[in-house]
Amino acid sequence: MGKTEVAVKVGRDKLWVWAGKSGGGEVGLAGVQADGEIKDAAQYQEIVKQKMGEVRRGATKVIVVLSKEVLYWRTEPAMGGRVNLGALKDFVSGLPIPSGKLASNFFAGQEELGVVAVNRDLFTVLTEELQKLGWEVTAVVPEVVVGEVTGENWQELFGARQKLVKESGIL
Repeated sequence: MGKTEVAVKVGRDKLWVWAGKSGGGEVGLAGVQADGEIKDAAQYQEIVKQKMGEVRRGATKVIVVLSKEVLYWRTEPAMGGRVNLGALKDFVSGLPIPSGKLASNFFAGQEELGVVAVNRDLFTVLTEELQKLGWEVTAVVPEVVVGEVTGENWQELFGARQKLVKESGIL
């Protein structure tokens, strides 16, 4: 039996889950997740367990997408083949995320270099719960790098955008 592919997108106050042609949907997280952090980890884990149980169809591969709503990012143009890396590092160090909770990664565009950052808890609590439930988390990717992910195009993460997913992962 092959693995079912699922995408979970983390938004400011909701999760979107896409699985197959009919599985998934939107899950509200008001009061549980706000202001770029998880306020109630136990309740968040219970919501994930319940929603993912609804779409469970055997062993499953999951890609977690961090929406633009929960990310901080900045790009710097490459001028003459050079980028102001110091500006990107200063940007990250000035973010309102404690250093122990900060996850960041650099990414290259065609004529720019960028950095993306997020509160690590926004994806580690989710990925740990998914793994406890027996799911295989194959990547955690920033939407700002892989492009907007919707119910209509999420399967491209496993197909046409797969190379970009592998190159842009935060996890």
